[in-house]
Amino acid sequence: MTVISPHLDMADKRTEIDLEVLNFEFRPQIQRVIVDGCGVHVNVTKPQEGISTDDEGHYLIVNIPSLQQPIQFVECLGGKSKSCEVEGDSTCQQAYREEPFLTLPADVDRYYEARDFKIKKFRIPNGCQCGEGVDLVVSLD
Repeated sequence: MTVISPHLDMADKRTEIDLEVLNFEFRPQIQRVIVDGCGVHVNVTKPQEGISTDDEGHYLIVNIPSLQQPIQFVECLGGKSKSCEVEGDSTCQQAYREEPFLTLPADVDRYYEARDFKIKKFRIPNGCQCGEGVDLVVSLD
């Protein structure tokens, strides 16, 4: 099938993006550790898509051989922690951080152009915080 686009240089890029963004390979590296009395899973991976915190839109995260965007996820396993100094029933709660990624809109049957590439922020699991059922967001600006 031949793709005809008014932007000939982007027609070739669309084929490259479709194959590399949607079908990339990665090798996750998972570790289980204890941090401040809370159990966590540490995983380095290359996310494929997500919902942006900027506009709550659905985006593909670009990961091609010339542009890799690996990220460390630190998933809190929950439970009670003796090291938490919160009054009452203190537990380990998931904390988050925001990270920017180069993205494309996740529209179906779309021909991408250079102007479609955007930097968008996403909420990433970032370990545990002591709390009473409250998820925390940490912004690293």
